[in-house]
Amino acid sequence: VNKAEIILPCEQYAYDKFSPSSSLFITRKNLENEYEFLPDFFEGNFGGQFNSLSNNYAFNITRHVNEIMADKISNDTLKVFPAGGGITANRTILNGINSINKNKAKAIITYTKY
Repeated sequence: VNKAEIILPCEQYAYDKFSPSSSLFITRKNLENEYEFLPDFFEGNFGGQFNSLSNNYAFNITRHVNEIMADKISNDTLKVFPAGGGITANRTILNGINSINKNKAKAIITYTKY
């Protein structure tokens, strides 16, 4: 896998009192059933910042997907958290599977076949 991205669109309305979180981060469940940062988090280009032009958050999770493909970890639960959620009054509404908005969460996988 050359590149793996997760795109999380969100709903944002002009009349909302609370703006979306400035950034989010993703964790994974480990063997001890605890959540830990993805290895991509420490790479420097993880993403997770709110893009106000496209109303979404984009994450680079290439190392995480490669670890799953190599059977180093299981493909288990990912959890999304707001950065600074305990100290800010922001509200992020992600477009889920039942959202009436056309933009849904998606994974974009770019790979090379040998």
